Amino acid sequence: MKYPVWKPLLIIFVVAASIGLLYPPNTKLKRGIDLAGGTTLVYDVKVPKGADPRQVIDETIAVLQRRVDPNGVRNLVWRQIAGNRIEIQMALPSQEVKDARTEYINAREDVLALNINKSTIDAALKKQQAEREADFQRLSGGNPEYLTKLQDLYSSYRSLEEAAGPYKELSAAYEEARKATPEFSADDSNSASSNVQSIMMQMLEATDAYVTAKEDYSQKESDVLASNLTADELDRVLDLTTAEPGETGIKARQEGVNLLTKEHPNLKPEIEKVVEYFNIYVQNKGLLDDPNDLIALLRGSGILEFRIVAGVNNPTVDVSGYIQQLREKGPRFGINRPYRWFKIQDVEKFIEDPAARAAAYDNPAGWFAANRGMVGEVFNEEFYVLLGNTNLNSMTRAQGDWALTRVYQTADSQGFPAVGFGMNAVGSQLMGALTGAHEQEQMAIVLDGKVISAPTLQSRITGSGIITGGRGGFSASYLRYLVQTLKAGSLEGELSEYPISIKTTGPSLGQDNLTKGLEAAIVAIILVAIFMLCYYFWAGAIADFALFANMVIILGVMAMVQATFTLPGIAGIVLTIGMAVDANVLIFERIREELEAGRDTTASIREGFGKAFSTILDANITTLITCLVLGYTASAEVKGFAVTLGIGIIATLFTALFCTRTIIELVMRFGKVKNIAMLPSLIPGFKKILSPNVDWVAKRYAFFVISCVLIVAGFFMVWEQGNEMLDIEFRSGTQVSFEVADNGLLPINEVRNRIEKFGAVAALIQDKEQPNSRDEEFVKFFNNVKDKVAPIVKEAEVRHENAVAEYQKALAAGERASAPDALEFEVISEADVVTEGETTVADGVTSANAFSIATILTDSQAVSDLTKLAFENDLETTRPVDFKGVDAANVGLAPVYAIKSTDLGADIGQPTLNASVDDYIGGVATVIADMSEPLTTDEISERISRMRFQPTFQSLGHRAFQVIGITPVGEKTVLVNGREDKQTTFSEVVVVTNTGGSPNYAEDPDTLYDTGGFADTEWNLIRDALQRDTTLTGVTNFSSQVSSTMKQQAIVAMVLSLLAVVAYIWFRFGSLRYGIAAIFALVHDVAITLGLVAICGWLYASDADIFELFLLDPFKINLAMIAALLTIVGYSLNDTIVVFDRIRENKGRLSYITPKIINDSINQTMSRTILTSSTTLMAVITLYILGGSGVHGFAFAMIIGVVVGTYSSIAIASPTLLLLGAHKPSKDSPISADSDQYDRKPAAE
Repeated sequence: MKYPVWKPLLIIFVVAASIGLLYPPNTKLKRGIDLAGGTTLVYDVKVPKGADPRQVIDETIAVLQRRVDPNGVRNLVWRQIAGNRIEIQMALPSQEVKDARTEYINAREDVLALNINKSTIDAALKKQQAEREADFQRLSGGNPEYLTKLQDLYSSYRSLEEAAGPYKELSAAYEEARKATPEFSADDSNSASSNVQSIMMQMLEATDAYVTAKEDYSQKESDVLASNLTADELDRVLDLTTAEPGETGIKARQEGVNLLTKEHPNLKPEIEKVVEYFNIYVQNKGLLDDPNDLIALLRGSGILEFRIVAGVNNPTVDVSGYIQQLREKGPRFGINRPYRWFKIQDVEKFIEDPAARAAAYDNPAGWFAANRGMVGEVFNEEFYVLLGNTNLNSMTRAQGDWALTRVYQTADSQGFPAVGFGMNAVGSQLMGALTGAHEQEQMAIVLDGKVISAPTLQSRITGSGIITGGRGGFSASYLRYLVQTLKAGSLEGELSEYPISIKTTGPSLGQDNLTKGLEAAIVAIILVAIFMLCYYFWAGAIADFALFANMVIILGVMAMVQATFTLPGIAGIVLTIGMAVDANVLIFERIREELEAGRDTTASIREGFGKAFSTILDANITTLITCLVLGYTASAEVKGFAVTLGIGIIATLFTALFCTRTIIELVMRFGKVKNIAMLPSLIPGFKKILSPNVDWVAKRYAFFVISCVLIVAGFFMVWEQGNEMLDIEFRSGTQVSFEVADNGLLPINEVRNRIEKFGAVAALIQDKEQPNSRDEEFVKFFNNVKDKVAPIVKEAEVRHENAVAEYQKALAAGERASAPDALEFEVISEADVVTEGETTVADGVTSANAFSIATILTDSQAVSDLTKLAFENDLETTRPVDFKGVDAANVGLAPVYAIKSTDLGADIGQPTLNASVDDYIGGVATVIADMSEPLTTDEISERISRMRFQPTFQSLGHRAFQVIGITPVGEKTVLVNGREDKQTTFSEVVVVTNTGGSPNYAEDPDTLYDTGGFADTEWNLIRDALQRDTTLTGVTNFSSQVSSTMKQQAIVAMVLSLLAVVAYIWFRFGSLRYGIAAIFALVHDVAITLGLVAICGWLYASDADIFELFLLDPFKINLAMIAALLTIVGYSLNDTIVVFDRIRENKGRLSYITPKIINDSINQTMSRTILTSSTTLMAVITLYILGGSGVHGFAFAMIIGVVVGTYSSIAIASPTLLLLGAHKPSKDSPISADSDQYDRKPAAE
């Protein structure tokens, strides 16, 4: 008979396709925030009375997405969760991305630093010939044309010097002659007058020569300076788009680069280096660096503005000048001018007709002038229009606290579709003033700096208005678009000001989780593969291939569906290893039974696969039910476990039932193999161990007693530990993680002691009490740190008072609200401390380089601040720096000054300061005085440069700046290009920033304090740069509202799992007794596991030596532990179903079960039970030892669950069937009721 070749081809195709989907894994697998680093924020949404919560929250998410991430580049995940809340996941950029950005910033600064300024030219021109020529060679960068310009400049310089000598001498001689001849007249003929006249004529001739030489020099100097590469030129090129690979047409950015290097050939290598690093960085530049960036975006986005359109016939608008400015300098230039360029958000909505749109692209300025009466142009393939930028022709947030109150679809006076809106009182007043002065002009609607629409003002608008679409009104699609985008400035569902839960994993901690998780998974696969190979020989090798195929399929499918790969997901892979092996063990043990019964190899293979099929199917379906429940109820991270395990189950069915069988058939058919050898066949002792003859039923009462004792002890320990067993996810609180600087080690007892003492100090300050005078050591400590702790307590009290006020306000308004959690600093002293990362034990002292601290205090800011204070000398930090004026409410109160002259000291009130600021005249100086931590000028420059690339300030573009030290206080050793270098630290510096000519504060100092102006935005940027804090690797916060929701979800998950499993077992085995017996076993397993978790907490509190010996932690019940308990449910069911399935097979057509049947079934499946438990234990013990702190609790629960689940399937579940009456025969039973000696062999057929 011809072998069906499609079977091996299908296996090859599936495995190859999975590898193709997976490769390269570092880009195809989407890592979760626990592996990549990131933050999960949970916000409350206040839903208006009578509104549909789901609809409101869905709309809130959609609007926020358009606000914060309209192009989907920030890798944010949004979803609605229980309790009218939304969850936002934010991935942090990897270290590679940060390194790429640093390289780009450095390359950019390097190329701009090569620009030549006047002082550099002056210094080179005054040097001796050899030095001068060396400088010229260096400045020209080997460009002969530029070298010629420098040499021509030197010639002009020499001519100027030569002309300057006679000019100065004759000018001085003329003045002396004038003084000596007071009555001099040009018409006087006496000798004295003639002498003066002669000198004057010579002076005039010398002056002409000097002026000519100076003009020539100035022109040549301008030619040299014109060769400089400006930041605006570089930004304009980098902003250009790049065509996709293989796309036809010109690549705009590359064309710009080519033109730039042609204009600046001396800078070609440096420019190409900048572009190379920019291309690497730009692929991920949308990622945010800090959760505070996202929080700020959520609070500050959705900024709606109204601006009058610059009419093409408006005599006050220099149309050609503005267009030339856009083409040459880009839209960022001139943000303080009377009109500004704004990008159109959606061109297809703004110009709906495709033909009109094509015409606009062909001649943008002409089309906008002729068809819209506005000034428009294209830059970087995007449409821009010119809009008002003063208080007289715009309505912005800087003018008052105005807002839209409602946005809705309506109709205009002729019945055509239109958009209606209402405004608050302030908005009504401002809108009335703006529209009253500009009737019959166009007013653009601008959201987050992008133009949405530009309707014509038919009349003055005050409290409410209608936006019409002209003749025929708006189309249906544009009407929806306009309403949605306007609503982005006015959410129907109000978002809580701050997130009620924050969970952050730093990139380094995420990488550590990934490394340890993968290491554990790889070691587990190797161990299991070796075991299978040693036990089943060549059949084991086939099982190992099936295991490999299983892993590849799981990862390939995850890559294909873009499923998130999380740390619990790695745990799911490790568990899948055990379950995949279990399927093969079931098959191989069935084959061995058939061989021992005397069947030939071919028949044994057929019967083995056939009889194992239903058992494998039932066992995997029950686990799949658990996965579905987890996927529906769990958090995103735990959902990763459910998805991975679910995919693994389906892959296991394919690899075990199809791949393994196909390959065995191929080996038997074409490999000339006649039998399947296994270890028990060669070593009789193994066979005896794996095939016992034990009367398990007779021992059932002893088992019941043992189990009852364990369950009672477990419940007692759970009761004894109480809420202490609950992690902050279920109890509310804050958890912070940190790493010790320079990979150093701290003893865990020292960490606990510091936290306890700082918590005690904070509690005393909060209660306005003094420490016990008898504790002299603590009194001394209290006095040393109280001044640092007191501000933390005060700020926390203010936050709590504001939260209480908001709560009372909500209650007064009749809204549903949750009371804020209590603020009690004394609970910090009872915080749990757990080691993370590298841990060592020496002389009985446990030390680590990373720690996690968990407390039930929910004020995450206070906990973070206290932790940073307690370990300020041990952390790898970028600490916030306070300075004089940091709390200034606006730029008018800030230490910001206009640079009016070259004497910077005079401008900022520091007469002794001597610094050259020729290139910054007209710019702004920001004084940073009394810094809480002295810094070097390079450190401050780095912070400011980094902040310029954050989303809040990125739109400002490049601004040339320099940090100048004022008050030196010491030195600091820093690494520069891998070498140690000593640099001066300052307590006071001044940051000077070049405005690029617009505005010019030297000429117009009155605009210095304009809200939203150059000085204002620069002040905010510098302040935020110095206040940025990147100290802790992780911060997790759960309020009581979130914890309550999570507890409910956990209970629902457990109940749903149990009910679904009982229903399935009832359906498959035709009797409710089987389902109830399985539930007894499950409750037994979960209760004992929880008891042992509670015992770990007790051992931790008692400092027992066994705690460290077995790598125990004070395990808490969190979402990962719930996932473990649900997995234990699935695993225990797996074991139980294997036995139940054999009982069903052995009883045949009997309507009842005898003790003999139960004993035989347990003994016959003992080999499978031992082998499966062993391989699964290999996997989870490996995960426990190597998997890291992120899955430590999960792995511990799984170890207990595997052992207890194996025991319960033998000693609890099967004997329980007898207690439930399964031993009573029905009337039509073929065997009498007293047939306890029923000796039926397992059916061969």
